[in-house]
Amino acid sequence: MTHLTNVILMIICFIDFLFLVLDQLKAFVHWIGIQGALVGFLPLLASGGHANFLLYLIAGLSVIIRAYIFPYFLMRAVQGIHFQRETRSVLLIFVSLLAGIIVWAFSLDFAWHLPQKDLLLPSLSLSVGFFTIAIGLILLMTRRTALLQVVGYLNLENGIYVLGISLDMREPFLVEIGMLLDLFVAIFIMGILIFHIHQNFENMDTDQLSILKDKIQ
Repeated sequence: MTHLTNVILMIICFIDFLFLVLDQLKAFVHWIGIQGALVGFLPLLASGGHANFLLYLIAGLSVIIRAYIFPYFLMRAVQGIHFQRETRSVLLIFVSLLAGIIVWAFSLDFAWHLPQKDLLLPSLSLSVGFFTIAIGLILLMTRRTALLQVVGYLNLENGIYVLGISLDMREPFLVEIGMLLDLFVAIFIMGILIFHIHQNFENMDTDQLSILKDKIQ
């Protein structure tokens, strides 16, 4: 079970690195869905084979929401816009990869110094959780397309979820349900905003939207 968990964690980390070099919007949506599905299965692996009905229910809902519902709304937004690539990232691909490697090394070192005796997942989960959060923040800061910033927000939440599962699963799962509902509402609203922004201005570059805001003021 530990070997399978480590494989899943490494795939999640690999997807994080992919986010640093991808430019096709559909590819971002595709991979965030795969990452969400893998993250959703982690509670079952953390249970050590002692999962109850509630745990299966929460894990199932998490997989459905992360792997299907969120990507569905994002893909609908992608299909409604006239461009399919991000062409104005703040960082070059080489610089993004270099930053990713540095952040990964920092995540490994930071997790190594944390107490690990009560972890419910392998110690690698701490590094992957911190790294996924950091990549989400990098996407939010460096990608100028509104839709890709939504992907960064999802990636950030996936990292928080990995850390939460690693450190403690004894808290009521109603907290996780509340987080997913809040995230669902946020993504739904963002999808509507993205659609109307493109419909009215034919541009989803956040820099251009800032210029528009300044002109209005």
